[in-house]
Amino acid sequence: MAVIKIDLERPVQQFELGGKVFEVGYDDESLKKYEKVYLKMKNAYEKYEKLGLSATEKQMQESENKMRDLVTELIELYFGKGSFEHVYEASGKSILNVQKVATFVIKTLNEKGAADLKDKANHYLKK
Repeated sequence: MAVIKIDLERPVQQFELGGKVFEVGYDDESLKKYEKVYLKMKNAYEKYEKLGLSATEKQMQESENKMRDLVTELIELYFGKGSFEHVYEASGKSILNVQKVATFVIKTLNEKGAADLKDKANHYLKK
């Protein structure tokens, strides 16, 4: 009886930023971790929005610090512990650009996952 070998790609996507290449996993466990941090970020942002114009300077600073901490956590989940400073530097020391990096990464991973599923479905549903 012949052995049938099945080759599978590792669920990682490479991203280059500031001359450095990072591998970002999109396995089930990693995606769950990203989702948890995204939910924390969403909740923190909603609280920040609710403060509105009535917020004190201290409240605004606390909210900004919380968002920065969450963005740091997400970037380090993606690219590895200690990677935030490299990403921040490569982003022109702009937390808004770092947020764009985080958004781009998750969008890319979501698109890759959807494309992989579509390819598999097309393969198995050929007529």
